[in-house]
Amino acid sequence: MHRALFAATSLALCAAAAAQEQLDPSKLRPATAIQRHGVYDLASGTWQAPAPESSGLVVFDNTCLPAIGSFFIQLQDCEDLYDEGRIPSTGDPMAPSKATDDNRIRLFELSYCTDAPTGTVDVKIAFWDNLGGGCVGTIPPTPPPIPSTATAYFDLGAAAGYPLPGSSIPGRVECHTVALAVPAPGFCLKSDGDGIYDGDPDLDLFTWSFQHENAGSQTGPILAGDPMLSAPGSCTYDLPCGAGCGSGLGAEDRFWVNLDGDAANGTNSGNCPNGLIAGTACYFFGGYPASPFASFHMRLESAGACAGCTGNASVYCTAKVNSAGCKPSIAFNGLPSGSAASGFKISVTNLIPNQPGILFYSRSGAVSAPFFGGTLCVERPLFRTPVMNTGGGGAACGGTLAIDFNALIASGMDPGLVAGRDVWLQAWSMDPGFAPPNDVSLSDAVHFTICP
Repeated sequence: MHRALFAATSLALCAAAAAQEQLDPSKLRPATAIQRHGVYDLASGTWQAPAPESSGLVVFDNTCLPAIGSFFIQLQDCEDLYDEGRIPSTGDPMAPSKATDDNRIRLFELSYCTDAPTGTVDVKIAFWDNLGGGCVGTIPPTPPPIPSTATAYFDLGAAAGYPLPGSSIPGRVECHTVALAVPAPGFCLKSDGDGIYDGDPDLDLFTWSFQHENAGSQTGPILAGDPMLSAPGSCTYDLPCGAGCGSGLGAEDRFWVNLDGDAANGTNSGNCPNGLIAGTACYFFGGYPASPFASFHMRLESAGACAGCTGNASVYCTAKVNSAGCKPSIAFNGLPSGSAASGFKISVTNLIPNQPGILFYSRSGAVSAPFFGGTLCVERPLFRTPVMNTGGGGAACGGTLAIDFNALIASGMDPGLVAGRDVWLQAWSMDPGFAPPNDVSLSDAVHFTICP
């Protein structure tokens, strides 16, 4: 139902593109051999590679490459490009179950091409909750100052200390996908523009911008999003990702460009020779689906609502009664956190004493499946903690296992354990009172979300 609604909304908006100004096709360049890099941590200035599949709850995903081919738009260094998207709030009658009215963004991902050498690439990205308007005909909203009014602004230029990948061979255009981890606690982006669902694209969309200062270079963002490949809104919150990529909700068949210094960001960097524009204008690529869909690669990941995070920890599933007649029991105390070195203890009691055991967990989901005479409660692939001993002296069910999961996160053993990630965890230990292969104890399970 979500997918059908989002698809109908986006495809209806595609028809409006005919009212925009068609972009000169020569400004589109092929984007080939796109290199995917790791996550660049803006706080530490280090790369984390390879990039995890997801570092948190994805709230906007516009990553599907067009079916007709991959392209980037070449911008002059005096041109700033603006694109839009939508993060649904709880007020949307069709909102996904995990929707929140605002989101603390901890990671964003973009794709671009450039012939600027690595070490000189100068890209700047800004986000706004809402601009209060969209392109009407060929008239865009008032150009927002950058960065003074932006909700968040990131200077990713080499001079600012962020070595974005560029070209390895002088004059050759090379294309890259990079993810940027935002310093804690992240930046707050309101859902539906102001946290309230209006049902009006002009009011419910966020805006982001791409600008660069590599004079004379071939630099610009890569097109993404195709409603025929993936329904708009897929891959966000708890909605499925059927095509393995998303066509972002609210990513419309239009974008707009503003000339530096034309009420936008202060200093005019020149007359923009051979640029797209001489001022401010809205564009499309000739009409989807014959031409590429006019939107650009962007993915946003959230650590939860801006007001705070509870972890939402809860126990579920059924433990296996052990050979001493006891049912292992899992419990938790504290707050799961991606930044705290300790403080979220998970313990399991009623185990056979003096036996080896582990806690094992999933980042994929819950399941209920036969497993060593009991129930497997967490979905594969499985990750496990180091082996421990249940201890417990001579009491028949006096064995226990315990771990501070925050310490495990802080150890870096699993780079996928980051803020916003859901975790499902269960305990396993030996039970020699049962005949092999069922000579194991299995606890019930706990599900939680890692807070910032």
